[in-house]
Amino acid sequence: MNNKFKIESIVIEHKLYDNPDTFFIGEYTSDLDYGVIVIQYDKFYEDLTEEEKDQINVRNREHTGFKPCAGGEKVGTKEYKEYGLQDYKRMGQLNRGDFYFMGIIAHADIFLEENGHSVYQKITSGGVWGIESDDKSGTEEIEKEQIEDLKHQLEHLNVDMSNFDHIKIDRK
Repeated sequence: MNNKFKIESIVIEHKLYDNPDTFFIGEYTSDLDYGVIVIQYDKFYEDLTEEEKDQINVRNREHTGFKPCAGGEKVGTKEYKEYGLQDYKRMGQLNRGDFYFMGIIAHADIFLEENGHSVYQKITSGGVWGIESDDKSGTEEIEKEQIEDLKHQLEHLNVDMSNFDHIKIDRK
């Protein structure tokens, strides 16, 4: 008998990525020095007055500064400060929950009926992680890529693809 697995459903999932590496944005620190934004003032340490430096509120277990990645620009340059402030604001947005990181993965449920028995399998795309939830255009592009990856895997497994382009893709 030459039966093939058939596609029952296709799903695109957006999954919370709750422990992302945010190195490309920056990191909180208690070491206040050149190139670090002092949280209390939302200003770079080197731009503070001596009076402001003396009044920095240092609390136990709380970071007092933020060291931005600033796109890899050289500390102290105009570009470093511009990108550094953008990174600082972006990290604040992440902390407030204005956006989150997620993964996008596609999967197909496939089945084979043979001699009165059914076999079900779930085939998944490779998935992409670390996507910012508020990047709508990037999200749509990654969804398309994951569907294509899934399609390629199904073809490789010799799944019946005759209904692939007609199946409604669910989103979760």
